[in-house]
Amino acid sequence: AVAACSLESIAPFLKGAGHMAVMTNADDPILTQDNFAFLADTFGPRLTLYPAGGHCGNLRYRDNVADMLDFFLK
Repeated sequence: AVAACSLESIAPFLKGAGHMAVMTNADDPILTQDNFAFLADTFGPRLTLYPAGGHCGNLRYRDNVADMLDFFLK
């Protein structure tokens, strides 16, 4: 079933997984308001929500790429 493949099915793990973070965009066309709420609730301060970039558009923004690299270098 689709639900078994969703992030919601592993939400308890994700909430405690400090080594994981999410970087996405407020204008991502495939995410709904419910998706954004789930990400905020699950990842809290480990969620970075950029104002623009669409879906996978973060690579066009130098500051966003620097944030990603910084996360991996920690």
